Amino acid sequence: MTAVFKRAAAAEAATGVIRVASPPIVVSPLCGVAVAGFAEVVSRFGGIALTRMLVCGTMAARWGSGRTKCL
Repeated sequence: MTAVFKRAAAAEAATGVIRVASPPIVVSPLCGVAVAGFAEVVSRFGGIALTRMLVCGTMAARWGSGRTKCL
């Protein structure tokens, strides 16, 4: 089960970083539409959120959820 979680975390991190760097690479195949303007900005925020979730999840798993404060 741990291997599955590690693969899922790696995929989440890669998707988040790619969405921050170049949103059309991820959004176009998933939604089938071109990304421009405000949609690109929203996609970048989504990428930042995915990356943040990975970091907070890693901190919680490593040091215990009682001591981790991810705001």
